Amino acid sequence: MTQHNHAHQDGEQNVKSHGFTADQRRLLEALDAVDHVDSRGNIHYTKEFSKHAIAEYQRGKGPKQIFTEAGFPLEILGYKRIERAMYRWRHAYDTPICAPRKNVFI
Repeated sequence: MTQHNHAHQDGEQNVKSHGFTADQRRLLEALDAVDHVDSRGNIHYTKEFSKHAIAEYQRGKGPKQIFTEAGFPLEILGYKRIERAMYRWRHAYDTPICAPRKNVFI
């Protein structure tokens, strides 16, 4: 049985749409740190969380600890997604406000 057929038999809440099932999307969107999860499966974090994450990182906390403390289930999120988010935010934080690139993360 293919994964698609198996997911279809389990019901709509378990069908993955670009990386997350409907249940996983609801779980992520229920977190204060998440603004929304778009139809492509991209997580849009709140500006408050991105600022908090950078501040905690600068205090010496690791990315996994920051996301875990915010309630993220690491088995759903995956470490690569955490690394990419932290990289984007650190880069945005280090980019001067007067730079041509608009600082949209923090």
